[in-house]
Amino acid sequence: MSSALALSGRRWIAQSADVFLSTLGLVEPRDTPGAEAPTPRAYATVEEDVIVEPMTRQAIEEVLDDYVRPALQQDGGDVTLVRIDKTDLYLRLVGACSSCPSATATLQGGVERLLREEFPMLGDLIQIGAYEL
Repeated sequence: MSSALALSGRRWIAQSADVFLSTLGLVEPRDTPGAEAPTPRAYATVEEDVIVEPMTRQAIEEVLDDYVRPALQQDGGDVTLVRIDKTDLYLRLVGACSSCPSATATLQGGVERLLREEFPMLGDLIQIGAYEL
């Protein structure tokens, strides 16, 4: 009789595990109660290879140098990283970009989007005027 209880206990544990793993999207749910072990999905739902680079001055300057500055310098402008305050960045557009009517759109639409891709923990991107600190 104890072996029957142990078998039903194992079934309950297996069913609970199946429900839990299928809710996480790690396995396909079983179609029939007597089916074999659930088959793993062909893809993982957790990205294990994602490496988040720390938001250091050097890392931010590298992204600006590689992706942002060439486009701005082509139009006669540039961008300066003024300071980092926890997760907030203070940037200043200089040269032709400082007086450009679409400077805000450039910062928010292009630069901020790019920096958020590289640094998901980025807080606010704050534009500093020419004479602000």
